Amino acid sequence: MRKRPASYEEEEKKNNNERWLLTYSDMITLLLALFIIMYSMSTIDAAKFKAVAESMGQALNNPKMVEAPTSDEKSDGEKITDMERLAKEVKSYIKKNNLQGQVEVTGTDSYVKIDLKDTLLFIPDSDQLIDGNSTVLLELKDLMGEYYSQVRHISIRGHTAFVSGTNEQFSWQLSANRALTVVNFLAANGMSGDKFSIEGYSHYSPVGNNDTEEGRAKNRRVEIYITQ
Repeated sequence: MRKRPASYEEEEKKNNNERWLLTYSDMITLLLALFIIMYSMSTIDAAKFKAVAESMGQALNNPKMVEAPTSDEKSDGEKITDMERLAKEVKSYIKKNNLQGQVEVTGTDSYVKIDLKDTLLFIPDSDQLIDGNSTVLLELKDLMGEYYSQVRHISIRGHTAFVSGTNEQFSWQLSANRALTVVNFLAANGMSGDKFSIEGYSHYSPVGNNDTEEGRAKNRRVEIYITQ
């Protein structure tokens, strides 16, 4: 029997010892592919999801069958800021409690403004809170409290409406006193007042037409202006 050269056996042994590298590289490649797939599944494009959901709903005659999932990212992939998250939670509270028209919220990534109609909180022409309606302020206190450490300043702003014959001094006092009432209520219920200020604008910062009752109703309000 012909004997193989020693060099051949050594080369074959070397090749056998390195075969594990091929298996290892295959496993790493598969793991990498798996992680890429998992990441792509976890990053949801809300706009595309909504379009797909609507198409499926129309096909099954159920346009509300699927709702887009909530996410801490915008459609462009940027993270939602604390102020945007707070505004989103306040809007959810408004919708859940049917407070549309009584409470309105606007904002950007750096501020949130909450408008509260005077009829929701106060006795007419008074800075006294209506019994039972303070639950709205309590809920807002809890929502704001979650982000208080990230908040730089909270301004409470009182506004009145212009009515011919109204005492000018009374209008100034009422707007400022209503703002102070809100601050005192929040502080009395556990919210630190070190970031608060109050402002009274009388009827000089209207959002509606003071010539109509509807416009005057819009102007009578308290604003909670939160900045980060």
